[in-house]
Parts: sequence; C-alpha cells; structure tokens
Amino acid sequence: MIASLNASPLCRHEGWNLRLRLKELHHWAQPRAIVCLLEPVDTDLDKFRELIDRRKELDGKMERDFGITSKNFAYAPHITIAYYDDPNLAENVEQKVAAWNSVFAGEINGKFIKFDTVSLYAFTDMITYFTSKSLFRGNLIN
Repeated sequence: MIASLNASPLCRHEGWNLRLRLKELHHWAQPRAIVCLLEPVDTDLDKFRELIDRRKELDGKMERDFGITSKNFAYAPHITIAYYDDPNLAENVEQKVAAWNSVFAGEINGKFIKFDTVSLYAFTDMITYFTSKSLFRGNLIN
C-alpha cells in the first residue's frame, strides 16, 4: 500500500511550490484538536485545485485496490497545534481559541508556508498512523 501511495502522481510530483496562508486558530470537536487553518495564497488557487484533484484520484485508487475509503473527503489544510482527550474541556478550549485568535491574527498576518512535496498520513487513532514519506519540505515565509 505504501508503494502505491508513493507511486501516485500526488506524491511523485515535486516542485508544487504551493503557498498556504496561515488563516486562523480553530477548534475541532472531532478529533478534539486545536489547529491552525491554512488557505491557498490567491495566486496558487490553480495549484491547490490540482492537488485536490490528484487526491481525489488517489482516494478512488485506494478504494478500488484496497477497499479503503476516506471518512472525510473535504480537504482542510491545517497545522495541528494540540490534541486533547477530555471531552469536558471542549467548551473551555472553544473560548480560549476565540481569545487566542485576536493575538494570533497579528502574529500571522501575511505569513504563509510553501510546500514543494506532498506526504500522506493515515490515522487509525490519535497515536497510530502511517505516512507515505517521512520527509517534510515546507518553509515558513514572512
């Protein structure tokens, strides 16, 4: 399966030069996490759409070849800041994230991350996952 992922056009393509802007902190209820949402820089929208199309193709191949389907097809580029296990913390986390966003907004204004390659990760739970590559080639740009 890993070989199939690495052979996909999505992962084989180098030089994506895709820039994703740091958008805002966000609270995800499931999985319980605090993330920084990312969005494509306006001039990179076509590259972003191509990446999504190649991901859809790969998802179809994974379903056909291995019977694996994605629970959530919606692609939500993000950086995970933290996971938490206690569901009772959700309300407090939601309030904190709202407060932190006002500070965070000033710090991230105009910053983006540039990605040249794609690595894929599949999680079975909060600590068990596999990846297509263990190589990260992204750069935080002011």
